[in-house]
Amino acid sequence: MKVDQLAAKLSRLNVEAAEVFNSDESFMKVYVENDRIQPIMEVSEAGVGVRTYKDGKTGFSATNNLTEEGLERCVETALSVMRSSRVDEELRRCPIPLGGKGEEVETSDKGFEDLESRDLVALCRRVVEAVKEAVPESIVQFGSLKAVKTKNLYMNTFGSYNEGGFTALKYNFKPQVSSEGKQSEGIEQNAVCKLSEFNPEDVGRRAALKAKEMLRARVLKTLEADWVIAPDECEPYFYSGVVYHALSSNMHRKRSKFIDKLGLKVASEKITVVEDPRKPYRLGSCAVDGEGTPTTVKTVLDKGVLKTVLYNGREAAVDNVDSTGNHVRSHYGSPGGNGVHRITVLGGDMSLPELLQDMGDGYMLIKSAAAGADPYTGAVNVDVREAYRVERGEVKYPVRKGVLTANLNEILQTLEMTKETGNVYGSDIPWILAKAVHVAAEG
Repeated sequence: MKVDQLAAKLSRLNVEAAEVFNSDESFMKVYVENDRIQPIMEVSEAGVGVRTYKDGKTGFSATNNLTEEGLERCVETALSVMRSSRVDEELRRCPIPLGGKGEEVETSDKGFEDLESRDLVALCRRVVEAVKEAVPESIVQFGSLKAVKTKNLYMNTFGSYNEGGFTALKYNFKPQVSSEGKQSEGIEQNAVCKLSEFNPEDVGRRAALKAKEMLRARVLKTLEADWVIAPDECEPYFYSGVVYHALSSNMHRKRSKFIDKLGLKVASEKITVVEDPRKPYRLGSCAVDGEGTPTTVKTVLDKGVLKTVLYNGREAAVDNVDSTGNHVRSHYGSPGGNGVHRITVLGGDMSLPELLQDMGDGYMLIKSAAAGADPYTGAVNVDVREAYRVERGEVKYPVRKGVLTANLNEILQTLEMTKETGNVYGSDIPWILAKAVHVAAEG
């Protein structure tokens, strides 16, 4: 029995609805340790997840055994789990979204089809060479380059059938430079969905120059100051401060601050957040969500006003509304859940130089050890790895060794943003200006 025959088999079972999610992923990954390129790693994995519904009960099972026997056993396990599970009253009203055919989105780069292991090694070697050329005394302490190819297939007993997937090149390089007893590193990491978007010479050069620049970093002092924050660092702020609270699952579980605030102002009027899973060649873009519901472009926040609550099938049933196509499922081994695919943050009207001029005196944060914020308390605590002193709108010198503490809710009410954005793992995120941020430091 083939995977695409499973839906037909499930339709003959005594269930109200059933779905099949098939994922086939392969990747090549090459590491660098102390300038030495390590043997390449090649991994492939394929599997199927089956979910069944009946009388308000649901069952799920997954397998990577794609033989007829393995698929049969997976179906039986899902049915067994369903029979023994507790009743979910909302599932009685809406067991599963009907799904549909989503309009195709270009997410797979044809350049990956001919990419071989030796090509990936060659790209990695070019990064290392660019590091050494930019700063001869540097060492690539750690680096990795990973090429991912994923194909997905979704089917359900209502006749929904959709194929998707993506390609991506994920990278992380950390050159190290030592001089006169001092040691520093530069970090370049992100992901691109097209090979043509990856410039190994540029990545290596930027990382090396950052490492060299940080050798002359001054130690931060305990103070309160304004900070311009790079897209890589403030991306979690928009997810924790906006997206998290716009998810219907968090509203239903009383974990959201946006409960009963649809149509009301919840953040600065300067912030507009759009969920756009239809942008080509971006991580997170997809034609349908993890339940087969076609995705759409939707405004979550419009000038600080909550415009859309994000639903998957189960959560939509609770409020007796339609799914907005927000069931996220990244692996066949998990049924997934309510989530967001990718976002674009709009509303800024300044360039980065203008934003720095607007700040005047302050600091610019480029990289921290662990960017993030608590979505409920709003607590922001980040360990500074790469930052710079700014005086009268001009970058003066690097700084290090400090912990930034702030309140995310206050940041989202008072921030300024750039009009240009950076591609942060698929999402378009601007630079922001956060005011009166406290810094705890050694100095």
